[in-house]
Amino acid sequence: TKIEDSVDWNREAGAIMRYAAGRQSPAPWLMNVKDSMKGSSLLGSLFATYERLSVIFGLPRDTGYHELVSFYEENFIKRMKPVVVPAGVCQQNVMLGDDIDILKFPVPQLHPQDGGRYIGTLKVGVCRDLASDWVNWGTYRGMVHDRRTTGIWLGALNHGGYILSKYRQAKRVMEYAQFYGSDPLCNIVAASGIPFGVSEVEVVGGIRNRPVELVKCKTVDLYVPADAEIVLEGTIDAAEGRDEGPFGEYPGYVVAGGTARPIFRLTA
Repeated sequence: TKIEDSVDWNREAGAIMRYAAGRQSPAPWLMNVKDSMKGSSLLGSLFATYERLSVIFGLPRDTGYHELVSFYEENFIKRMKPVVVPAGVCQQNVMLGDDIDILKFPVPQLHPQDGGRYIGTLKVGVCRDLASDWVNWGTYRGMVHDRRTTGIWLGALNHGGYILSKYRQAKRVMEYAQFYGSDPLCNIVAASGIPFGVSEVEVVGGIRNRPVELVKCKTVDLYVPADAEIVLEGTIDAAEGRDEGPFGEYPGYVVAGGTARPIFRLTA
């Protein structure tokens, strides 16, 4: 549901999303978030109902819980390699260098206890293994530090953190990208327990039975869906960190305080 009224990014947007999710109301699409640039918008509660998950999977709207689980079990083992295309809508407008300002987007502070505004929530992070061709897609939270840097939670227990540890050992900077607004199946797969070494983009293609179209990033040697709405590109140096957090997790609790985590420095 489009909400045209002005909404404050500071907790009001988060309260609306939480209220809608808890009552299984239509997903709130906030069209006028305070301080954000004209034409930008903020969507919440996209996966809050089985009906929405069914639509995303391409199933009838009234598909039940057990049928969704069966679909997951039967289809997440499929694979199809992506294809690279020369251009994508995600690169119609590009900000580089000093022009970068992620606070032009409607980045919310979702909860009162949060350490800051979080742009790393409903997105997919992309990084390449140092020792192989494996490219990982994962959901790694990120708190805004300033207009060109964010925190990034790449911990020891997730695939992205394992990949970053290899760059740390080699004393190399890791290229990283994150995208928003592509096929929502990308978000579901990136947040799922896809096996180590398997590229999530191939899982998405297998489920859809068509290859995902990727476009090369502008400033890093990584690829993102050509139909993404927003892409952030840059690098992460595992040798540096800055306090990030806390963050209110989806069950409704803040389970950890702020601590030093890697910094994502944007190049585009």
